[in-house]
Amino acid sequence: MVCSDADEGCPFVPGATTRISLPFEDPKSSDGTPEQARTYHRRSLEIAREMLWTFEQLA
Repeated sequence: MVCSDADEGCPFVPGATTRISLPFEDPKSSDGTPEQARTYHRRSLEIAREMLWTFEQLA
């Protein structure tokens, strides 16, 4: 799992047998703003939901 910029720039992961792309918008755009903590918190919840869904699909 990577931010959308890294997903586009690094589509190959050596040694991986399966690649599941879960790109997300990098929250760094909010750095230094009053929304920074909220943006990072929301993004972490988004990542957690996506990871949970992904692992449920693999089970």
